Amino acid sequence: MRKIVFIALIPVLVLTGCLHYTKRGNDMSDKIRIKHGDKKISYIDFIKQLSHYDVIFIGEKHDDPNAHLMEIRIAQDLYKLNPGNFAISMEMFERDVQNVLNDYLKGKIDEKTFLAKSRPWSNYPTDYKPIIEFAKKNHIDVLASNIPRHLANMVAMRGMDIYDKLKKENKNKVAEHVDTLEPEYKNRFINTMKMVSRMGKMNKMNVENFYYAQCTKDNTMAESINNYIKTHPNNIILMINGSFHSDFGLGIPYRLKKLNDSLKIAIVKVKSPGEDIEKGQCDYLIIPNK
Repeated sequence: MRKIVFIALIPVLVLTGCLHYTKRGNDMSDKIRIKHGDKKISYIDFIKQLSHYDVIFIGEKHDDPNAHLMEIRIAQDLYKLNPGNFAISMEMFERDVQNVLNDYLKGKIDEKTFLAKSRPWSNYPTDYKPIIEFAKKNHIDVLASNIPRHLANMVAMRGMDIYDKLKKENKNKVAEHVDTLEPEYKNRFINTMKMVSRMGKMNKMNVENFYYAQCTKDNTMAESINNYIKTHPNNIILMINGSFHSDFGLGIPYRLKKLNDSLKIAIVKVKSPGEDIEKGQCDYLIIPNK
């Protein structure tokens, strides 16, 4: 689908924290290991391989600093290999603030105004600001791809019966169609909710409503990416999202493939400390060295 432009991989800005550049060079072999299936690959080969995909999902644990450091690093190096053909999509910004985000990226408003109007996550200054500032400096499109959270919350409270009304009253803020028929994803979601949030005490209908709200997010983000691809068919897109939204190719990637089966999609995951990884959870696994 895309025309891939290759140039020499150039070292980018030094990152602070545990995943920083060293005198050993650009391969990061002293900081991370990368597995593609059962095979270990170098960081440089990893970036080159990613450049053959249309959409790359990088799944994070929202409180994992290693994941955030890898996101900006991957964004920088993918941009170096694909200048002028690179965009970023983020779960952390919602469709109704796209114009605000665009204005900030273009320098039309200052940061104070941007933050006041874009509802940034509480960890924006430490974890997502570097991505936005990198995009601003290099004139990179950033998609505010998610459904507005108050609309997803309404689905969580009242179920899918309200969705048609929400769609009618909030044109272009939510996905045109929401697919909830994904049994494996639903089972994993419900089991996770029960384990992490102690929602085993909730009745079945409430848990299902939370799943439906999750589906509205996945479908809206998938549709946002696909809509952008329609007008930018040669761009590679890096999607930054919570890992559950993309693990096993479920969630957003599943919906995106239903919208456009021709897309080449890669699932990248940064392993968090103590996290167990299942077979098939991702295409590329990044393992920080201890």
